[in-house]
Amino acid sequence: MQIDVAELRNGALPHSSEYDDLLVPWRRVLYAPVPRWTHWGEIDSLLYELDSEIRSAAELVVLRAHQPDAARLLASEDLRRELELRHNHRPVYLLCWEDGGYAMRHLAGAETDVPDQETLLALLRDAELGALIAQPNVELPHAAEAHYIGPNGQHYNSFIRIGTAIQSIDRLDGVTFWLLRFVDGATLVILDSWTIMSVGLNLSRYTSEAGVKDLSVVGVECQGRYDEDAGQLEARVDALIEHLLEDGTPPTRALIVGSTSSTGDSIGKLSGVCETLDLPVTTVALFAPGNDHADAVFRHRSELGQRWENRETCERCAEGAAWVEISPTTYHLHVTASVEYASVTQDLAQRLQPFFDRYRGKDLFRVHAWQHDDRSRHHMLDIDVLKMLVVPAFRTQLDERVSSLPEFDVILTPEHPAAVSLAAAVADLTGRDVVRRLPGDLEVMAEGDRAKLRGRKILLVDDVVVTGTRLHVYRQALQRAGLTDGGSELRYLVGLARPASNERLRTIRNTVHGPHNFHPVETLLLPHWDDEQCPWCWEHRRLRDLGPGIERSERLSARLEALEQPGGLADDLFLRWGDEKERFWDLGPQSLFHTDTQAELFVNVCAALQELRGRRVGGLNESYSTPVARVMDPEFFISGTYYVPVIKAAVLRAAHTHDVRAHKHDPEIRKEIVEKLREPEWQGLVPELAFAMGRRELPPIDDVLHEDDGDPVMAELLQRLVALGR
Repeated sequence: MQIDVAELRNGALPHSSEYDDLLVPWRRVLYAPVPRWTHWGEIDSLLYELDSEIRSAAELVVLRAHQPDAARLLASEDLRRELELRHNHRPVYLLCWEDGGYAMRHLAGAETDVPDQETLLALLRDAELGALIAQPNVELPHAAEAHYIGPNGQHYNSFIRIGTAIQSIDRLDGVTFWLLRFVDGATLVILDSWTIMSVGLNLSRYTSEAGVKDLSVVGVECQGRYDEDAGQLEARVDALIEHLLEDGTPPTRALIVGSTSSTGDSIGKLSGVCETLDLPVTTVALFAPGNDHADAVFRHRSELGQRWENRETCERCAEGAAWVEISPTTYHLHVTASVEYASVTQDLAQRLQPFFDRYRGKDLFRVHAWQHDDRSRHHMLDIDVLKMLVVPAFRTQLDERVSSLPEFDVILTPEHPAAVSLAAAVADLTGRDVVRRLPGDLEVMAEGDRAKLRGRKILLVDDVVVTGTRLHVYRQALQRAGLTDGGSELRYLVGLARPASNERLRTIRNTVHGPHNFHPVETLLLPHWDDEQCPWCWEHRRLRDLGPGIERSERLSARLEALEQPGGLADDLFLRWGDEKERFWDLGPQSLFHTDTQAELFVNVCAALQELRGRRVGGLNESYSTPVARVMDPEFFISGTYYVPVIKAAVLRAAHTHDVRAHKHDPEIRKEIVEKLREPEWQGLVPELAFAMGRRELPPIDDVLHEDDGDPVMAELLQRLVALGR
C-alpha cells in the first residue's frame, strides 16, 4: 500500500510512503492534513492544486483536521458535494480527535468499512512523520564517503534531526495531534532535547485552544543537552512540581517525548528522574528502531539500530570512511561539508550518444513547453513521440519490441494523438483490435468495448511514461470497472520511458509485475521538473519583473514573447549578449556531444547529469544533502578549455544549485569566472552567467557587467540578477 501525504499548503510537495500490510485493503491512500483555521471553501481548491495523477490514483482520501475545525467541516454540505465530484464518489473520511480518542468520520463519497482502524491510524501517523523528515537537511543521509558520531558518542550511518523538520505551525500541530492519545489528566511533558521544545509548548497550547476536553499540560521541561547530568534535570523538574503544587495544578503523571531513540539511554534517564520523584510515566519516541525503549514509537527506522560503540568497533571507520561529529548541545555538525567532484566523462557521453544519433536533426525536442494552450501542464523537457514514430530507427526497434511481446488479446490506449498513432502501428503489426479510452471512461463505455477488455490479456500502449502513475491509474480503473478476473493480465508498451532514475524505472516495471510485462521502445533518464524548477520559467518571471520598461529593449521583448509561446523553444535556448557571432553556440568537430540544435544539446546534457544523479560513487545528489557535497567539477562548467561556452550554458541551465555550488570553493570559482570574462570569446556567455548568479548557482560577481552592449534594459536586468544572488 502507498500513502501519499499532501500538506494542504501552497508549494508543499506530496511525499509517499510504501507499506506491506494486508490488513488494510486499499492500495493507495491520499492523506491530507488540513491546517487549522482553513475555511471549507479553500479545501477543495487546495486539493485541486495537487497533482491530478495522485488525486485520481487514490482509492481512499483521508483529511485530518483539528477541533473545532473538524466540526465545521462535518457540518458543511457544500464541502461534501465538492469532494463527491472532485474524487469521483470514492470514499473521503475525516480524521479528528473526538470524545477522548481518534475518530474516522465519513465525509463524502462511498461509505466503506475501515476493517482495522488502529492499523490504518498507525500507518497514517508513520506516513506523516515520514513526510516531516523528507525535507532537505532534516536527515543526514547515508553516504559512501562519511558517517556520523551522534551526541551519545556512538557511530551512525545516518542521523535524523527532528527539530529541523518542524518548520511551520502546521507541522508542529501535526506532531501534537498524534501525541494527544498520550496526555492523561494533568500532564507534565518532558522532552529529551531543547530542539523539540516547541512540541511540548505547543501541546500545552493545543489542549487548551483546540477544544480538547479533560486533557491538560500543566508544565514543560527538557534536557538542556544530551549529556546533561540527571541530577541537574531532577532538580529543575522537582522545582517545577513544587511551583505547580503551590499554584494548585499539580501533575498527575509525566509524558516523556524522545526525538530519536536508538539505545534508549536518554529516555531511560528521563524516566529514572520521574520515578525518583514518584511521578507515573508514559514514554513516546518519535523515531526508533523498535519498541524496546518506549511505550510508543511514531515511526520505526531500523537503520537507527545500525550503530557502533566507538571508533575501535566501527565498521565504517575500519573502511576508512570519514566521520562527522554532531554536537550534543546544538545538534549541529562540528565540521563543514567535504566536497566531492563529478563530471560527464567520455564513456558516459558515448553510452548516451546512440539515442541522440538516432534522432539527430528530427526536431523532437522542446524546452519550456506546455501540454495544452490553457497551460494545464508544464514540461521543462518535451520529446515529441509522434515525430519519433516516423523515424526508421524507431520503427525498427518497435518491430523488434512487438515481435518479442508475450501473447495478448487487445490493445488499450489513451486518447492522445501520439499514443493513438503508436497503438495503430502496434495493431498493424499484430492484427489486434484497439480500444481508445481514458481511465475515467472505462466504467461508462459501451458493452461492446467492455466485452473486448473483460477478462482478457490487455496490452496498454502509451507514448511516454515518466512516473508510472497513469499506468497505476489504468490498473485501478480496470478493476473498478469490473473488467478484470483471474484470467486477466496487463502488459505495457510505451514509446519512450523517461523516468528520473533507475529506481523509478523499477517501480514502473513492478506495477505490471516485472520486466517481462514492461516493454519500452526507447529509454532515457531525464529530470522531471515542473514550472517551479524550470530555468526558463524562472527567466520568464525575471523578465516580467522588468515591467513595461522591457519594451525599450527589442531583444528582451522578443525573448519574453518567445518564452510565452505554449509550444516552447527548439532553438535559441540561451539569452545572448550583444552581437556576438553564431560560432559561440557551435560545437566543435571533436565535441563530447554530437548534436545539431541547442535543444538536442540541452537534452543530451540533462540526460548525462541525470545519469550522474543516480550514481552512489562519483555522481551527484538528486536533492541537497550534507555533510558531503557532491558537485560538478568546475573544470566542466567554468574553468575547462575543452568545452565550448554553449555546453557550459547548457550545464548551468540543467543543474540544480546544489549540483554546481560548494561554498568553500566559491573563491576559486569566482576567480575563474573573472579570468574567463577577460577572454573575448566568453563575452557571449555574460547573460547566462548572470542568470546562474541570480539562481545562486554561481557566486555573484559585479565584474560580470564590465562590458556595455548598448542595451540599457539588458544592463538593468543583469544588475538585478547579480543582486538577487547576493
